[in-house]
Amino acid sequence: MKTKALIIVMTLLAGIFFFQCESDDEVEEDEKVELTQDKLDKATSHLGDFTGQNFAHGGPEGISADSTIREVYGNVDQVGSSIEKGTLITKRTYKKNPDGSNGQLFVTFAMFKRESGYDSENADWEYVQMPADESIDYTEHPNGLLSEESVARGKLDGCISCHGAASGNDYLFTND
Repeated sequence: MKTKALIIVMTLLAGIFFFQCESDDEVEEDEKVELTQDKLDKATSHLGDFTGQNFAHGGPEGISADSTIREVYGNVDQVGSSIEKGTLITKRTYKKNPDGSNGQLFVTFAMFKRESGYDSENADWEYVQMPADESIDYTEHPNGLLSEESVARGKLDGCISCHGAASGNDYLFTND
């Protein structure tokens, strides 16, 4: 009788242990986040316009920062000190017309906050660079198109080296 009870208890404990391990694996899988075209298209909360800053995103070589306008958008209404995974920030760089309005779109950049462990040394940001393309319908895809041919994406050294200099260790200049 004691042997049967011991076997039942051991079976229950093994089942609980197996169930717990399976649940942990599911949680880890749920923690991963990916940047998709749908998320990029929905990042339309205007976070600000910038011109004249002495940093990258100024457009093609030979175009000064004062000759561009950078519009910053996101999937959040504002960027605070606590940045959650899944946060997406885009920056569209336009040529500045003589009247101060937007001219030709040069490039769109995006930063997407990935899950913990994606790139721990660099605050887990994924970077995307999308040069302007006349074939893209920017009314449908206001932040560009995620396509293999026209996108640099991932742990981009140039982006990391610049954004690593942002104060506050959040890799964002919008909070500086």
